[in-house]
Amino acid sequence: MDLASPSSGDQQQFAGRYQLIRKIGAGGQSEVFEAHDPLLDRRIALKILRLDQSANLQAMQQRFVNEYK
Repeated sequence: MDLASPSSGDQQQFAGRYQLIRKIGAGGQSEVFEAHDPLLDRRIALKILRLDQSANLQAMQQRFVNEYK
């Protein structure tokens, strides 16, 4: 997902729920955004995995699981 930092009046929505505010980081397998969760009415950090055609999906899932442990 290639998302530039949206301006304050031009926020993008992700997964039908989260309002992306700005990109706060990126790594080899993901990007992290500051976002607003309207259901919880608070700001959150939202990590979005980069899925490209050459990625081994099982290995990527395992790295993600290991990272949050």
